[in-house]
Amino acid sequence: KIGDKVEYVLEHDATHEEHEGEHSHKYEVEVIDVQKVIPKEFTDEFVKEFTQGKFETAEDFKDDVQFQLQEHWDKQTRSELENQIVMKITQSNQIDVPEAFIDNAADVLLNNFTQQFAHLKEFKNQDFSGMKNEFYPQAENLVKWELIREQIIKDENIEVEDFDLDPLVQKEVEQSGGDFEKIKGEMKANENFIMSVLNKKVIDFVLDFAETEEIEFDEYKKNQQGMIEKDHTATDDYEVMEDDEADN
Repeated sequence: KIGDKVEYVLEHDATHEEHEGEHSHKYEVEVIDVQKVIPKEFTDEFVKEFTQGKFETAEDFKDDVQFQLQEHWDKQTRSELENQIVMKITQSNQIDVPEAFIDNAADVLLNNFTQQFAHLKEFKNQDFSGMKNEFYPQAENLVKWELIREQIIKDENIEVEDFDLDPLVQKEVEQSGGDFEKIKGEMKANENFIMSVLNKKVIDFVLDFAETEEIEFDEYKKNQQGMIEKDHTATDDYEVMEDDEADN
C-alpha cells in the first residue's frame, strides 16, 4: 500500500563508475502511488488502433494470430521430423568417419556452445575445453549426415533452382519492399542460405520414401520425457560402474 517501504539489493557483475567486477547496490523503495490497469475492450476500434490499421476487425486479428500460431507449430513439427529422419538415417548406416572430421565438428559445436553461454554469470571463469568429449556423439552424427546428404545430392542430381527460390524471394519482397532481382541475387550469393534450401530439398526427397506416423502432442511429450529419463538412468548406471571400477 502507499507508504510501504522495502529494501532491495541488486547483485551483478559489471564495471561502471567506481565499481568493478562483482558487487551489489542497496536500494530503499517506497510505494508512492497504486494504480489499477483496466484493459481496453477488445473491439474493432481497438484492433484498428493497436495494429495501426493493419486489421479492420477483431475477427481478422484473431484469424491472423491463429495463423501465426499454426505456422509456429508447423515449423516445430517440421524441425522435429527432420531431426528424427536424420537420426534414423545416421543410425541405420554404418559409416567409417575419419576421426579428424568428428574432432573438427566437435570443436565447432563446443565453440557455438561457448559463445552462447560463456557470458552468463554462472559460467564465469568456466573452462569449457573439458566439455569437448560430450559433443562427440552429436558431432559424429552431424558428419555422418553430411556425408550421406552429399551422396544423395550426387546420386539424385538435387540442386537449388529458381522455382525453389522465387517463393522465398517474393515473401522477402512483401516484408521488406525490396527489389525482387536484387534480393534473389543476394540469396544466391549466400552459401549458407543456399545450403539450407538444398538440405530441405534432400529432406523432402527422403520423406517421399519414409513411413511416418502422426501422434498427438501429449503423447509425443510423454515419449520424449521417457527418453530423457532413460538417458539419465543409463548415465547414472555408467557412473556407478566407473565408481565400482575405481574402487577395485
